[in-house]
Amino acid sequence: MGTEGNYFHFRNSSPGGQSQRQAKADVPVNVPVNVPVNERQRWFLNQLGTGRKAKAADMAVRWNVTEKTAKRDIAVLKKHGIIEFIGPPKTGFYQIKEMAL
Repeated sequence: MGTEGNYFHFRNSSPGGQSQRQAKADVPVNVPVNVPVNERQRWFLNQLGTGRKAKAADMAVRWNVTEKTAKRDIAVLKKHGIIEFIGPPKTGFYQIKEMAL
């Protein structure tokens, strides 16, 4: 896989639902331009983009990594402002942040 596959590109929808810029089909809406992500992070973003309330434990099981590794991957996404955690630690969930243009 080339470098191109490891980046998310910004996609925005106009009020009529028409895409203003071309982007990869599996990229969630409103992800910042050229943020490097690994395969696990891309999977996590796709899970959130489909409405699942994925957590670090889900990533750890899916990719056969420790929960600590999954939390580090998620922390990078939070640091870049791509996702946010909503609610209390026990019952909260991650969601893709709405990006202002």
